[in-house]
Amino acid sequence: MDARQTSAMAEATSLTRQGRLAEATALIQRNLAAPGQSQFMPDVPYAESGSGSGSGQTEGNRPSPGWLRRLRGFAGRTATGPVLAPRPTPPPASPLAGRFGASAYTNAAGRGLVAPIWYIVEDGDLIFNTGADTVKGKFLAREHQATICVDLEEPPYAFVQVQGNAELSNDPSELLRTATAIAARYVGPDQADEFGQRNGVPGELVVRVRPTKVLASFDVSG
Repeated sequence: MDARQTSAMAEATSLTRQGRLAEATALIQRNLAAPGQSQFMPDVPYAESGSGSGSGQTEGNRPSPGWLRRLRGFAGRTATGPVLAPRPTPPPASPLAGRFGASAYTNAAGRGLVAPIWYIVEDGDLIFNTGADTVKGKFLAREHQATICVDLEEPPYAFVQVQGNAELSNDPSELLRTATAIAARYVGPDQADEFGQRNGVPGELVVRVRPTKVLASFDVSG
């Protein structure tokens, strides 16, 4: 980071510790996002200032959805299994494409696992699709709890972890709708219908995560 960016990060960290996280996010976005680079800095209104550089969390009442607007790049699932048609060829990667999320879960033996997923944010909830017969799908049906993490892989590095209640649905119309919306985030609107038809098929689930706790760090390397 240059001197201007370093100064901006110091000011953003100070704002974060005062609980003024929306202002900190806006400042970081203005000063630290490189041209053409996907801007990902989470906005977590009402989060309590925590230890470390620029961390915060909320517990108890459902967090305000304002911070989720910064996570619109969440999304995506890797789809496999006999219920799926052959995969369409995706377009070239864009620097503005959605970032992968990571979903944590356990198998029947209790072993902790993690899988990449695509997400959209809708009405303050995180939404993704997964197979009902997968280990992840069975975990969600059993526990009705989910933990999702998304990170910024470029300096100054950042992450948001969302914990929440998971609501599952296999309604065909909702499955197709969400699969198409998720595809639009990751492969673009031109191929969204094609990917939505591929992913929104019987045997898949709509998972809606209603956040109950959020942890975030805005300046991991600071």
